[in-house]
Amino acid sequence: MTGNRSFRSGEGSGVEGIGFLFRDSSWGRVWGNTARGNCAGMVFVDTSENPAPATHWMAWDNNASHNNLACAAEQGGGAPALSGIGITLFVLGLVMLVAGTVLDRLDGMRREQRQR
Repeated sequence: MTGNRSFRSGEGSGVEGIGFLFRDSSWGRVWGNTARGNCAGMVFVDTSENPAPATHWMAWDNNASHNNLACAAEQGGGAPALSGIGITLFVLGLVMLVAGTVLDRLDGMRREQRQR
């Protein structure tokens, strides 16, 4: 996947604010993408929904900045609350992250608490 942009995914809904989600899949290349203004820029995750492991990913030259929106947890034990995440890996094997940029992270949930 290359040359994509994600800006403010899920804004106003409070959920599903992930710029790019790579879930339960293997053998991918991700480069030259931009995620800005989301709850999380890029999330690579291996869940229990697929018995095969998520593995063999390579990501480089991606930019994640200002991913400070606050997204609530999903009901029923789904995704956790997210905020201030640039790029994250959840339970993966054989993943290579090279020369990416993550800038201006601030946990949106904590920012909202400070403003009260």
